[in-house]
Amino acid sequence: MSDLADNAIDAARQENVARILEAAERLFRHYGYAKTNVADIARELDMSPANIYRFFASKTEIHQTLCLRMLGASYQQALEIAHLPLSASERLRRYALGQHKLTVETMLDEQKVHEMVVVAIERDWHVIEKHISRLDDLVAGII
Repeated sequence: MSDLADNAIDAARQENVARILEAAERLFRHYGYAKTNVADIARELDMSPANIYRFFASKTEIHQTLCLRMLGASYQQALEIAHLPLSASERLRRYALGQHKLTVETMLDEQKVHEMVVVAIERDWHVIEKHISRLDDLVAGII
C-alpha cells in the first residue's frame, strides 16, 4: 500500500475515533458513565457496536481515552503557566488558581463528569498516575 493510501486510512481512523469519543462524552455527560454502554454510543453514531469495537476494545478504554483528553487540557494549561516569564511564586500561584478553576468548571460543576472522574480515580488507572507524575515534574521544574 502506498504512503498516500496509508495516510488516508490513518485519517479516516482518526476521524472515526474522534466521532466515537465525541458521542461517548456527550452521552456520558447526559446519562452518566454507568448508564451509557457501547450500544448506546453506536446507536448515537448509526454504527453497530462491532464497529465501535474495531476502534476501542471496551467502554473502559473509551473512558480512559476521554480522561486522557481531559487531563491533557489540564496539563497543557499548567505547561503554559510554567513557561511564563514570571517569578516561581507567581507561576505557582497561577498554576494553583488555573487548575482549581479548570477542575471546578469541567469536572465538578457537572455531576455526570464528576462521576467519570471518580470512576477513573477509584480504578487507579495508569492515566491518572501518569498525569500526577507529569504535574509533579512540572511543579518541581517551577520550584
